[in-house]
Amino acid sequence: MVPLSFFKSWPKAWFALLLILFPFITNGEPIIINGQPVYTFTGNNWSYCSTNSRSITDIVQRYKAGHFISTGTDVFNGGIPRQYLWFHFEVTNRDTLNSKLLIDIESPRINEMELFEIDAGQVHSIGKCGDFYPFNNRAIYNKNFVFPVSVKKGQSKDYFLFVNQVGHTLMLPVKIFKEPAWQTATAKNYLIDGITYGILLFVAFFSLAFFINTWYSLYLYYSLYIITAILWLLSYFGLGYQFFWGNHPWISTLSSPFLACINIFLNIRICQILLQLKKVNGFIYKAGNWACGLLVAAALFPLIDMNRYGYTTNHAYLIVFLAIICLAVLVVFFSIFLYSIKGSFVARFYFIASLLKVGSIFNLALLELGWTKGFYQLEGILQMGILIEISLLTAALAQRYATYKQKTIQSVIIGQEDERRRLAQEIHDGIASKLSGIRYSIEPLLVATGPVNNKDLTSFAAAIKKAQEEVRYVSHYMLPDYIVKNTLPEIIKQYIEELRPRLRPLNIELSINEQTINLSEQVKLNIFRIVQELISNMLKHARADNAYLSISFDKKELRIVSEDDGIGFHYKGTDSMGIGIRSIRSRVKLLNGSLNIKSPVNMHSENAGTLIDIRIPLARSINEKISLHDY
Repeated sequence: MVPLSFFKSWPKAWFALLLILFPFITNGEPIIINGQPVYTFTGNNWSYCSTNSRSITDIVQRYKAGHFISTGTDVFNGGIPRQYLWFHFEVTNRDTLNSKLLIDIESPRINEMELFEIDAGQVHSIGKCGDFYPFNNRAIYNKNFVFPVSVKKGQSKDYFLFVNQVGHTLMLPVKIFKEPAWQTATAKNYLIDGITYGILLFVAFFSLAFFINTWYSLYLYYSLYIITAILWLLSYFGLGYQFFWGNHPWISTLSSPFLACINIFLNIRICQILLQLKKVNGFIYKAGNWACGLLVAAALFPLIDMNRYGYTTNHAYLIVFLAIICLAVLVVFFSIFLYSIKGSFVARFYFIASLLKVGSIFNLALLELGWTKGFYQLEGILQMGILIEISLLTAALAQRYATYKQKTIQSVIIGQEDERRRLAQEIHDGIASKLSGIRYSIEPLLVATGPVNNKDLTSFAAAIKKAQEEVRYVSHYMLPDYIVKNTLPEIIKQYIEELRPRLRPLNIELSINEQTINLSEQVKLNIFRIVQELISNMLKHARADNAYLSISFDKKELRIVSEDDGIGFHYKGTDSMGIGIRSIRSRVKLLNGSLNIKSPVNMHSENAGTLIDIRIPLARSINEKISLHDY
């Protein structure tokens, strides 16, 4: 047994026992400077204490008295501090040369901090900076807080870092760089920032161009959503303070929560419009409106200058702010989840993006509250997350834009068909019935009149009969009812046979599959109108003697090939198209097909000719998609 006198005569034994029982009460291991370019902290390298004192003399005494405890982590996450925090670490240079070092505090949103150096018993302030001070107060102009120090070969120095973040969230990732390594890392970091924000700005302006082209509010909200995301990142990670409002420290305090609220507000509006919640689910739409109202209130509250208030007010606001943000994101997520289950393609794409958003928001909220461990590279992770989210959302909106264009084309074509139907009905009910009445009135006169007038009346009656046939022909093919009731091969073959007397001198050779194929009414009608327009162009413009029309199809594709030996035309793309070709292109585009035009076909012939090749996919989705009832 160890005698009691041993402990009385050896006070150090008591201290050793305390270290065994309470290892967190420690002065910490020094950071050894050797040949490496970058040094990160470990849980044993630095310690801290929480106090209301701002006096470095008092803090040094506290440190010597053993009141500092180990952080126990490489990145300190203090949550929402109630008091000032002081950190201590020691740097020992075991390199062969004197070292110029840069202590980089990679947490650009700190209200106030000051670094003190103890050299040969003397305390020196390396610099004071933070969001309470103008940006040009910093020793080194950088979005992070950077302190330059110098440690001679074989020398050890103690450093105390004062941090005032009372009532605000605190995460403290610290690295020590040798000067060349810091310059390289900084250049790389700013390059990544430039690329990230450049991509996001490009997408924002692209969406704005969509809005100007369509005047559809969804694209304006999306553009603003990306811009507020950029501004939030700039604010949260210090670039905004460095480049935009460096002389106005108060902006740094309110900009981040304000922009976060506006960004989520725009996210809800995008969700409401994209999923048409107002029409299909009034409850979720109203929940989104309530969330938007709370977000506006949370965004405006920091305007009262939160720096004037202490821990209690700031802590309460942060809890409420994070709760509102999480609630709003959950409203978006639930809406998207509900509609992704119902089978909406856009909603499913949007759902993948929202998973990332929800995960990021909740993790960031837990991080801000100090409930999860801090880590390096938070900026890079959030930038990557937003880039992935924006990529997915852009793909979803691009699909929505394609649907919008398809609806526009469909509405124009439907308008044309309605007009055709109206004209055909008027011709059939008006002109045709009147011609019939005139003809039936003349026929009895053929018996009563003499031989001279009989010849004239017979010719007159024949002319009226021919006019009747012309009117019947026109109204017959303008009305889609006939097209609906017959197969595509029957419609086209009968159409060309009835048209042949009017085609002279043009001779059309027709090749068409005899087999039947299942096509929706609108697909069949659009294909027939394409064939009509092709033949009409040959008659009106081609001046051809011979033409070839081939219509073939299998399970995957319908192909229409039109070729003539006419004069051709110089096709130079969309700008050189006439009304007929534009009409064909619109219908082909509506059917998700492709249109290729080659003219002149033969450069060395007087009749150069024109070749038109149309390919239309016959997938089931195409047949189901094009329907009058869908739009």
